[in-house]
Amino acid sequence: MSRDVSPELVLVDPTLGDHARTQLADPKDTLARVDALIQASRLASLARLSMEEPTRRAPHVIRTARRISTIEQSKSVLLAGATVAGMLVIALVVGVHVDLSGTPAGADTTVIDEVAVPLLPQAPNPGAGSHPRAGRSPRQPNQPEPQRFAWAPVPGVSAYHIELFRGSSKVFEADTRQPAITIPARWAFGGRTRSLQPGDYRWNVWPVFSGGRAARAIVQAKLAIPSR
Repeated sequence: MSRDVSPELVLVDPTLGDHARTQLADPKDTLARVDALIQASRLASLARLSMEEPTRRAPHVIRTARRISTIEQSKSVLLAGATVAGMLVIALVVGVHVDLSGTPAGADTTVIDEVAVPLLPQAPNPGAGSHPRAGRSPRQPNQPEPQRFAWAPVPGVSAYHIELFRGSSKVFEADTRQPAITIPARWAFGGRTRSLQPGDYRWNVWPVFSGGRAARAIVQAKLAIPSR
C-alpha cells in the first residue's frame, strides 16, 4: 500500500528517497512517450492546416477568377469599340452614309455614281473574211450570173448552134465550135438588153455540118433559175 510522501521528507530521509525513486517510471519510457506525443501533435497540426488551407484559398481564387473575367470583358469591349470607330472613320473618308439605327438611308445618303466610259469605235479588220475581195463588188440579191451550157460532142461537125427561150420568146442564140458555151450575165438581143433573171428557160442545140444545120436538135433541155 502506497502512501504520499512529501518532497521535504524524501530529501531528508535517504530511505524515503530510495523508495520514492523506485516508484518513478523508467526515464527511457518517459522520453519515448513525450516524443510520441510531440509527433502526434505535429501530425494533428498539419492535418488541421491542410483542411483549413482550401477554405482560406477559396475566396482568393474566386477573386482572381473574377478579376481575370473582368479583364477579358474589358478587352472585348475595347476591341469592339475600336472596330466600330475604325468603320466610322472609313465611312467618313469615302463619303458613304452609315445608318447606325438600322433603318434605310434617307435623302442625305451619298450615292457614288458609276461613270460610263465611252467606247472607241473599232477599226474594221481588213483581213476579215466577210469583206469583199479587192476588185470585186458584193453581189446583190437576184443579180444575174453567167451560166455555162455543155453537151456531148458530135463527130464531123463544123459548129454548134444554140438557142435559149424564156417561155415562148427567144432571148439568146449563138454559134460555137466547142460543145459548150457560157452565156454572160447580160447581153443584147433583139434590140434589148437581156439577162438571166430567175424563171424557167428552154435551150436547144443543133449540130452544124458543111452542108448546113441539122434538122433535128441534139439537145432539148429545160433550165430553172431560182430566186436568190
